[in-house]
Amino acid sequence: MSLAAELNLISREVECHSLKNCIDPSEGLLGVFFHTELQQAVNKAYAVAALMKQMALQLINEIPGVDIQIYTNGSRNEENQSESGIYIKTPREVRKIKLRNPDNCSMFRSELLAIEAGLEAI
Repeated sequence: MSLAAELNLISREVECHSLKNCIDPSEGLLGVFFHTELQQAVNKAYAVAALMKQMALQLINEIPGVDIQIYTNGSRNEENQSESGIYIKTPREVRKIKLRNPDNCSMFRSELLAIEAGLEAI
């Protein structure tokens, strides 16, 4: 910010602020639970894919049927085309959403767009 002030791009009276999370998702969202841990430690580089899939399915099967489940994925191909996919399972329906993202969109941004679309859909 000091370089911007030296170049007179902004007023010296502007307070310096930085972005930060305003809530901790694990504490601040009533009724929302993030399943972030498997039942045992796994190193993705060394674990057998079938074992990881089995552990994930065990965790998914423990989610009560009345809960809303949202699964997201963002991806990009060699031509830098990206998409987001969202799978939403509720007690009454299953919805699948596919989004085409802007070219050169990063995988991280594609994931965020998928999460945003999933939350907007419910």
